[in-house]
Amino acid sequence: MEGRRSDGEKFADRVLQFAPGIVGTMEVTMRYRARGSGIVGVIVLVWLLIGVLATWQRDYFQGGNVSCATAGSIALTVIAGPLNYAGVNPKVSCHLPQPSSMGAGMEHQIEMEPL
Repeated sequence: MEGRRSDGEKFADRVLQFAPGIVGTMEVTMRYRARGSGIVGVIVLVWLLIGVLATWQRDYFQGGNVSCATAGSIALTVIAGPLNYAGVNPKVSCHLPQPSSMGAGMEHQIEMEPL
């Protein structure tokens, strides 16, 4: 049935009409990419889950002090994944700029006109 065939199979049939020797190579390449991306995806998922486990064990999800440094440390710990169990203890320190005090000592006020 034509309706149940994948787009890759339909494309391979079209290529076969014009260049019969290419189709075998293309099918092998398409299958390899599909399997390879699945394996890489599983590895990345397991890596990140191990990082979440390390973050949970360090009680970063308990609440309390919520700051840029806490959020950065959580993100870095998750990304570090299994390296956390090899002695890596990522910490982030954030120094955000403070807002200026434009209002103090200004002699002129800034007015906005409506559009």
